[in-house]
Amino acid sequence: MMARLSRSHKKYEGGFTVLEFLIVVAIAGLLAAIMILILDPVRLTAEVRNRQRETDVNAIVNLIYRNISDNHGAFSCAAGVIPTSTRNMSDNNPAVGDYDIAGCLVPKYISSLPFDPSASSAQYASTTNYDLQYSIQQSTTTGRITISAPNVEQGSTIEATR
Repeated sequence: MMARLSRSHKKYEGGFTVLEFLIVVAIAGLLAAIMILILDPVRLTAEVRNRQRETDVNAIVNLIYRNISDNHGAFSCAAGVIPTSTRNMSDNNPAVGDYDIAGCLVPKYISSLPFDPSASSAQYASTTNYDLQYSIQQSTTTGRITISAPNVEQGSTIEATR
């Protein structure tokens, strides 16, 4: 009689080997690093705030020109003429140089004025309680009005001139 050779067959149990696991972790880490570089949240947040500033300064300069258009080419404002040197638009310190523009634009042209999205003192509560942290200036040579955002981030320059 022939002896029967028995082979022991182990049932294959699924799972990762250590090498496979390390490869998967390395690939996941590489993809995560790429995503962090591409989607830098700090940079993206600053870009969003800068886009808001661009929208705000364009809106303010457009409101000023609506006022000028309605008043036959002259800006009508109780605060007086638009300053020829750069001034912050605020009701806080008109005596020291802030330009109080709110009463000239609110509520006739807009219900409330936009203000810088990240400057700590920027706010708009009413025409007698606001600090936009945006600047205004009118050129003495061209008469053009410039609204600028001094608190811009990432080294950009944001201004609207008309």
